[in-house]
Amino acid sequence: MPIATSRPDPFCGERLFADVETYSGFGEQRTGGTADARTADWIAGRLATAGLTVRRQPFQVRQFFPTTWGLSLGGVQIPCFPPWWPAGGGAEAINAALVDGGRAGPDTSVRGAIVLFRFRLGPRVLVSDEQRTRITVMAQAGAQAAVIITESPTGDLLIPNVAPDDEPWPLPLLAVGERHAGFLEKAAAEGRPARLVLDGYIDERASTSNVVAHTGGGRRRIVISTPRTGWFASGGERGPGIAYLLALAEWAVERRSGVGFVFVATAGHELDHLGMTHFLSDYPPTPEQTLCWLHLGAGIATRRWAATARGLSPTEETDGERSLYCSPDLVEVLGDVFGELPGLEPVVPEPPLRGELENVRRAGYKDYATVVGLHPFHHAPSDGPGTTTGAILEATGRAFPRFLERLIGNARNGDLR
Repeated sequence: MPIATSRPDPFCGERLFADVETYSGFGEQRTGGTADARTADWIAGRLATAGLTVRRQPFQVRQFFPTTWGLSLGGVQIPCFPPWWPAGGGAEAINAALVDGGRAGPDTSVRGAIVLFRFRLGPRVLVSDEQRTRITVMAQAGAQAAVIITESPTGDLLIPNVAPDDEPWPLPLLAVGERHAGFLEKAAAEGRPARLVLDGYIDERASTSNVVAHTGGGRRRIVISTPRTGWFASGGERGPGIAYLLALAEWAVERRSGVGFVFVATAGHELDHLGMTHFLSDYPPTPEQTLCWLHLGAGIATRRWAATARGLSPTEETDGERSLYCSPDLVEVLGDVFGELPGLEPVVPEPPLRGELENVRRAGYKDYATVVGLHPFHHAPSDGPGTTTGAILEATGRAFPRFLERLIGNARNGDLR
């Protein structure tokens, strides 16, 4: 007789971490790139293998593809990357004096120079109108290019999110990490020569897609979503959400609850949540059908890093810099399930909500929850799978099916509308 076999535990830490490694291993996850396409294929394949019905929701985006970029002073190469939307300077390098734009007075000429600024991007990692105006003023005064020092806990550079229709920067601009601030600010004070190059091209019709899957039936639906794309490999930012989406899909297939599940991995997150906008316009379950919308946001389950004399050092503890936001009806059940996990006491926030859940709220959905964090490597090139661990992933991951079981049970008993 054949021996009955069971599926591996989808919430085992080793499996979750392996999925984070696979996701991050595809490379830089910017929308419309090679890694984005390979990741979408992988997720779709995993969902289909688990037994869900899978479809793709293709759409086109405006995207910039950098080909050459660099910053050097006196032969010293400074790690850098262009914030969107870049103004390409062409393949020919700009050689000019570095001038501190933050300290430039009325009598300081920036004509022909490369100007240097410090930018604090804030928790939402966005450029402010005031910061953009400062760059524009320097461009109008004749500056050839700009460099921004992005302040961050790791000293690494950060890249801010943008809207698809934002105007390009008025001149070639590169971001560098705060760990290079002293060297650059000293060079700018001395007016030392720098070399900057930035080239690339814009594809107005780059291809990407949302991955959508469903399982189960019944009158009510639970929607589970997570963003798929980011500026770099995004191991801690996006990896846990992807791993939990795949695990919850396997879990949902195995249960028979009379509730249907819809899963969506959206593209275009860094471009003003473009993929979620497309999904919401493509006949998702209606708010009246939706028992709950669970959004798996950024940095759900990452390491806590300790400050030492040599910089940040990883610990085996979970980073408590995360939040659990929800609609009022879900506070009690979420508190029972998540309340003892670091940072996850449920909070009913004032609009606007964090991330893509704000799109969901504006579309009329009343019952929702999201976990979202801000780990030190958020939006940095160094955000790899080492920003989390299997044990950390498992500790938080097991709470999600417990929450959904409680939610379905309460709905069956009439405790939720």
